[in-house]
Amino acid sequence: TPEELREAVKESYYPNYIGSNVTMKLNECMRFKRIEIGDLIIIPYYSGIALAVAEKEEQYSDNAVEIDLANQHKVSYLFKDKEVLSVPRNNLSEGLQRRLRVRGRAVSDLSEFFEEIDFLFSNPESYY
Repeated sequence: TPEELREAVKESYYPNYIGSNVTMKLNECMRFKRIEIGDLIIIPYYSGIALAVAEKEEQYSDNAVEIDLANQHKVSYLFKDKEVLSVPRNNLSEGLQRRLRVRGRAVSDLSEFFEEIDFLFSNPESYY
């Protein structure tokens, strides 16, 4: 469960640490574990964002541990002309742009921007 993962990560990596950075990382683990099929995913992609939808499976790769990409969640990207559809960041609201610039976050809860994100996924032709 997300809570069990949080505790396991805390015991393994942060047994003697307390603070906001540790709490942020532990909460990020829980958000990753709570990704469900059909969740709308925004991925920083060059000077824009790529749009994707979460699939069922999580993936783990021992080969990617050193570059901090061992844990991944499979997604289906939106494409245009066989290329990943990229929405320019300057087409996003200022608030969403700021949230995407937060360093050190791999998984963020962007539910406060639901209407904007839903519009992006519902109207991808607006960005061709």
